Amino acid sequence: MQLVDKVWTICEPAIRELGLELVEVEHVRAPAGVLLRLYIDREGGVTVTNCAEVSREVGHLLDAEDVMQGRYFLEVSSPGVDRVLRKPEHFERFRGREVRVRTRAPVGGKRRLAGKIASCSGETLSVQSETGEVVDVPLDLIERATLRGELDFGRGKGGEPRKKRSGKHKR
Repeated sequence: MQLVDKVWTICEPAIRELGLELVEVEHVRAPAGVLLRLYIDREGGVTVTNCAEVSREVGHLLDAEDVMQGRYFLEVSSPGVDRVLRKPEHFERFRGREVRVRTRAPVGGKRRLAGKIASCSGETLSVQSETGEVVDVPLDLIERATLRGELDFGRGKGGEPRKKRSGKHKR
């Protein structure tokens, strides 16, 4: 079993017990040592406190199971705006959102696709391009799929422009 798969198997139940979802696991060799990065999420987003709780819990589990050989650094964070999508339920949750997909083999002559998630049923993701064309991608061919970030710097709730503040602020 690969190291990343072992980490998933050991950590996912504990993270779920904390009311969170394990979204992605990365194992990276860095000059200072090995970095194990876990991305967690939940409805409404995660807090620094959530990350600290998961770090403590997972750190104990990984040490008890002796999964990591030697010294390593554990990092726990939110998936961010370019969230990785791995499971069918991830694609369904973000239906209608923009996605970037890279496949292991060409689908419709391309290995890179971008568009809106039209649907995800069974073992197939349907992506609608800007031209309206729908491409069906077998989930087992997906190498990596990420949401396209949607940052909104100038809007408040409901898409209304934020009110400008006067020069005086109370602190």
